[in-house]
Amino acid sequence: MGTVAVSAEEFAAVPPEAVFDRFGGSTGAGWLFDATCDRIAVGSVVTLRVPLGGAGPVDVLGRISALRRPTSLTVSHDQPWRGRIRLRLAPAPGGTRIRLHAEIDRRGLEWLMRRQGLPVPPAPRRAPGSAC
Repeated sequence: MGTVAVSAEEFAAVPPEAVFDRFGGSTGAGWLFDATCDRIAVGSVVTLRVPLGGAGPVDVLGRISALRRPTSLTVSHDQPWRGRIRLRLAPAPGGTRIRLHAEIDRRGLEWLMRRQGLPVPPAPRRAPGSAC
């Protein structure tokens, strides 16, 4: 099992600069994936609530690892699994299209499966003496 790509999209009726500047401000339920952080800077701690369809929302804890005002922001996270979430902000008629992209590795996928009460397949067995 490799990785699974996950995407989510929201729309805000304000320009990208306003969306970027309000990131993490807890300005209302559902606003920009319910992100919360003290300031928008590389290294700042951030929490996000990512909608994953049937799996329901997932709370993610990480740090801002890259940003480019006002078009993108990357959060590297360790909980509930290790990974990166990229937010892209693009002008759209009447506001901003906000896209979230993440990749879920085997450990993350197993975590989500257990959360849904689904059986988790056993890890592939390695032949004796094989490299990691």
